[in-house]
Parts: sequence; C-alpha cells; structure tokens
Amino acid sequence: MPRRTLPLLLVVSVCVIAAGACGHKSKVRTAASTTTSLRATTSTVAPANGYPLTGLPAADAAVKGRPALVIKIDDAPLARPQYGLNDADVVVVEKVEDGVTRFFAVFQSKDSPRVEPVRSARVTDTGLVGSLNRPLYAYSGGNERTVAKIHAAPLVDVGYNAQPAEFHRDGDRRRPPPYNLFTATLDLRKHTPAGAGPPPAWFTYRPAGQGATGAGVTPASTVHLEYRGKHINTIVDYQWDAPNQAWARTQDGGPHVDASGARVSPRNVVVQLVDYVDTGDTDVQGNPVPQAQLVGTGEAWILSDGKVVKGTWSKPSEDKVTAFNGPDGKPVPLTPGQTWLELAVRGNPNTVS
Repeated sequence: MPRRTLPLLLVVSVCVIAAGACGHKSKVRTAASTTTSLRATTSTVAPANGYPLTGLPAADAAVKGRPALVIKIDDAPLARPQYGLNDADVVVVEKVEDGVTRFFAVFQSKDSPRVEPVRSARVTDTGLVGSLNRPLYAYSGGNERTVAKIHAAPLVDVGYNAQPAEFHRDGDRRRPPPYNLFTATLDLRKHTPAGAGPPPAWFTYRPAGQGATGAGVTPASTVHLEYRGKHINTIVDYQWDAPNQAWARTQDGGPHVDASGARVSPRNVVVQLVDYVDTGDTDVQGNPVPQAQLVGTGEAWILSDGKVVKGTWSKPSEDKVTAFNGPDGKPVPLTPGQTWLELAVRGNPNTVS
C-alpha cells in the first residue's frame, strides 16, 4: 500500500500555497467531469427537536438557531494532530495539491476552545458554503483568485485577515509556521451578524436507537480510500467499532487521533465519489490546484450502524443541499451524531466491504 515518501522539505514546499505565498500560473489539463443529468432529489430533514447537522436532541434553543461556523483545518503531516476535529458536527475531507487532504470542519451544535491549525481556503469550499445559509467562514489566506471567489460566495468572512485579533500562534516548537495558527469557536462567533440563522439539515436521521434497515442496506466493516498524487498519497481507512457504535478512522497506517489523544470516530461516514478538475493554478512544485466537482450526480456510499448503502449523490446547484439517496431513490437516514463526508477521488482504488 502506498505511503508518503516525499522528503520533509518538499512536503513543506507543497503546502506553501496554503499561505498564499507562492506565485501561480495558468495551466490547463483535462479531466472527466461529473455528469450533470440529475435524478430527482429529496429534501433532507432533521428531527424537529434536533440540531440541524447532527440530528441529536437540541438542549439549547439559542444554539440550535445559530449559524454554522466553518473552519479550514490543515491535514499535512506537520499539521497533525489537530485540535477541534472531534467537536465539529460535520467534517468534509477534500483533496488539495498533490495527494494532500484538508478539512472543511462545520461547527454548529458544539463549541471548541481551540481549533488548530487554521489554513487557507480552496475553491472547492464555494461548492459547500452555499448550502449552509451564509455560514461564518474562518481561514488563513489563499491565492488571489481563490480569495476573490471566497469573497463572492454567500458567507461571512471571519478569517485571519478579516478578524486577526481572534487568531494566535502556538508557541510549541514542534508546530512550525504555518502549521501553528489557532482560534476558538466562541471568539469567532462574536462576529455573527444580526439576523443570521441556522443551516438546513444536510442529512436525514433515524430515531435514536433505531438500526439501519431498508433498501440496499448491507453489512460493512471497513472502508478504504486513497487520495493519490504525484509525490504523496494520503491513505484513509475506517473500521466499524461495534462496542462504541462508531467508525474508527485510520490515516496513513496509524490511528487518527486529535491533540488530546482521542480517536476520530464519527457515527457516520459518507463517501461521495467525485471528479477533481484543474483550476489553472499550480503550487511551487508545479502541482495543479484541484477543485472538486460538486454539482451533478454520482456514486455515494452511505455508512452507518455497521452497514452500508451504495447509492447516489445529486446536487442541482451550489446553493442546494446534496441529496444522498439509496437505490429506491429515497434519502438514506443516518445515526444521530457526527458525520465525516469524504470527497473521494472517483477512479482511485476506493473500496468498502
């Protein structure tokens, strides 16, 4: 199985683009586009008394009604272990340069006293924020064209350049810049504009304690995903942990833990198989900067309760919620709790069993 073999110096160089410090040049490559012939979609619905992005019972009406907060979190080797991932309602995994991944972490029902390391924006994010009802969006830098698109997107900029007082540098020498920028969710929420509202539900949920049944449901225990690049491969595995009713995440052969040592183990994993296309930008090593194609339709694996449904995803436009439907065309309900959404590369050696 491929592992990271890139020298450390090159790893750092590949990631320099995240700070917006390198120049970019236009470069056109062809890639298969996701088909845009959409199947009928069905709206997702969170329980009336539940938080919109987890389906868990809402103990606080004010929290339930507040906007989503997106924070971009790095996943390069020097960025690990991260702070705050286990406090997010939803974590979206997106491929960036070479075979490196980055996290689009969405906080709504919970807060985190420390989220680190905060890194730069990517154009893929514009295909996600549109379905969150103008979320707060925190990031640190990005290339000129990406930042222009972020500023044009339906979001509230609470990033480093907009609110520098809410970000700090970690003094731990094991975290060199730019992998040491951190913030806190409550600090960023101080900049919530008047009238901001909660996001719509991204998923449908089963009642608490109800197991996964229905069309296309089959047992599953493992998921294997590969984000391949020219020099770097990020290898992700999930293993069903029946005692804890969660999917234990492994990355590059080792348990994925946060900075406190707690295992990343979401209740649900949704694998959305997508195409990535070249944005025309490159990093300092000449690696294309990719963008996930999130409008259209394609294959999806919906994992919950130790089972999988091989279905479809569909999204008619950037402002619509992506529907994840089973073979019967109906939404696949998840277990209430945290969900990791993997924007996996269609055509890479991804498996579920």
